[in-house]
Amino acid sequence: RLRALGGFEDDHATLISVDFKKKEPFANLPDFSEEEIVLFYGALPPSVFGQLIDHLLESGLLLGHKHRRLILEKPFGDDFQAALELEEKVKESMPLEQLYLVDHFLAYPGMLEWLSLRSRLCIEEAMTAQYVCPEKGVHIILNETLLSNDRAYFRETGILEDMLQNHAMQILANSFMEMSGAETAETWRHHRQDVIEALQWREGDATRAQVEGFNDPAQGAPADAEPSAVETFASVGFDLNLPRWKGIPFRMTAAKGVNETRFGLDIHLQRLPQSLADEFQVEADQGACLEVDVHSGKFYLRVGADHHTLEPPQTQPDRPAYSRVILDALHGNHAFFVDPEESVAAWEFIDRIQTHWKRDTKELITYPQGASLKDLLASAQATESSGNRN
Repeated sequence: RLRALGGFEDDHATLISVDFKKKEPFANLPDFSEEEIVLFYGALPPSVFGQLIDHLLESGLLLGHKHRRLILEKPFGDDFQAALELEEKVKESMPLEQLYLVDHFLAYPGMLEWLSLRSRLCIEEAMTAQYVCPEKGVHIILNETLLSNDRAYFRETGILEDMLQNHAMQILANSFMEMSGAETAETWRHHRQDVIEALQWREGDATRAQVEGFNDPAQGAPADAEPSAVETFASVGFDLNLPRWKGIPFRMTAAKGVNETRFGLDIHLQRLPQSLADEFQVEADQGACLEVDVHSGKFYLRVGADHHTLEPPQTQPDRPAYSRVILDALHGNHAFFVDPEESVAAWEFIDRIQTHWKRDTKELITYPQGASLKDLLASAQATESSGNRN
């Protein structure tokens, strides 16, 4: 699986599979030389991360070797408390430079190109409270046409945990972290953490719903699965408690089974920096929108009905996202791997919303497959407002 995901067919790279539940396979691994870089890759449920770490430590495969690195797939923990415990486990077990937490959204070419665009002064200038519209603000969007109702993990967790806790958080953190001084992986990760820790949920502003047919075997649900009541749509409003973003509303929304697939963000502007207006020969004193798609790598400045293409200063070669992840780990580049403290801060934010929903006794509303995000948001918010009045 890893070879297929990463596109590795090089004879110099050896892939060895072990049963993480048993100690013996770890003890029987080859005697790696001091100079060999060895990656231990675990795409596992977070509940068994500790077991994997214990086996690696007991075998001596991690201790004292700067070239031994552990890659763990997201999520980092099942909830806020589990993330805290796992963070403590990791800190007690190994130097953090040996740990690489994967959120593969960071490895998409579109994300790297968006960061390249942010290096342009006119774009970075536009992304301040001076230019962003105080009514519409910023919207992080993760839409998919697929239902994901055949995935056991998603049927248990829902979209708040599966998409907003990690993917949306990383799009947000990379898009709004301070760029100055981010020359190293350490400072880059620190700036992302600053953004996540500055999240302030607007109490009660969290709507949810489930797509129609989610539990229908004819629509892809497993025939023998228990009915799932998880949300396939979630939209959360919040603020960033940072001076640069005072007074600007933020929202993150994820939805399955809608009419289009898009992972990115809209930054609504009340006016344009003069340099950006001059570049496209438009009036500066008018509303516009920076439209970012980190999945497709397409970026636009929308002014009225016109879409002006934004070309990133640096483009990325066409390479599987997982190969980027693995190559960065081989080279010891932590910049695009999530720090445990980032993940814990994200879980803390999500925990507040989960607690709010547990107290909510209203029946989960549904929406039709193929709905547009605009209609879905309007319907969910109208239902929420009606429930609050009642």
